[in-house]
Amino acid sequence: YICDFVTCLKKHTRENDIIARLGGDEFCILFKNGPLYSINKKMEKINEEFMQSGVQYPKSFSYGTVFIDPKRKCG
Repeated sequence: YICDFVTCLKKHTRENDIIARLGGDEFCILFKNGPLYSINKKMEKINEEFMQSGVQYPKSFSYGTVFIDPKRKCG
């Protein structure tokens, strides 16, 4: 399940994006320089493809997105 998921993620991410496994079945993906709308569409496409990948049991994942403005100063 996790291997299928990661294969699907790698197919839809760019070389400069970062995929990190936080533990168990939790992941964080950093999409650099992408508008939030495009990232949400990309995640929908990844989920659709993952659900249709060739196994005989239902698969899907949940996700949330957040935009972090690189120009915003912390503190």
